[in-house]
Amino acid sequence: MKEIPLGSINSSFYEKNGELYYKISPIVGLQSSVFGDFKVSESTVLKCSDKNLTFRVGLSKINMTFKPFSPGFEKVKVTKYIMGFLPLGCQFCEISAANKKYLYEQFTSS
Repeated sequence: MKEIPLGSINSSFYEKNGELYYKISPIVGLQSSVFGDFKVSESTVLKCSDKNLTFRVGLSKINMTFKPFSPGFEKVKVTKYIMGFLPLGCQFCEISAANKKYLYEQFTSS
């Protein structure tokens, strides 16, 4: 299991039956509609740039928008959509440059 800390969201990659999964969930006690447990191989990357990572799994779409924050860290806005256009909510977080690189590698190599 590889944790990808996002501040106010728990985020991790894990393996189950030889498949790679990505799980996001709010930290205990915080209300958030940004959650999911996705099989990475079933995801479709819709946009991948230095400032944006958007992927779709089934009826869910996750959009991550990045902005520079401080050396080695970026602010990230994570928005979840249902059916591709209906926003369920968003969460503002932080991510390190190394974790952002790992996150991108997992989705672009699937």
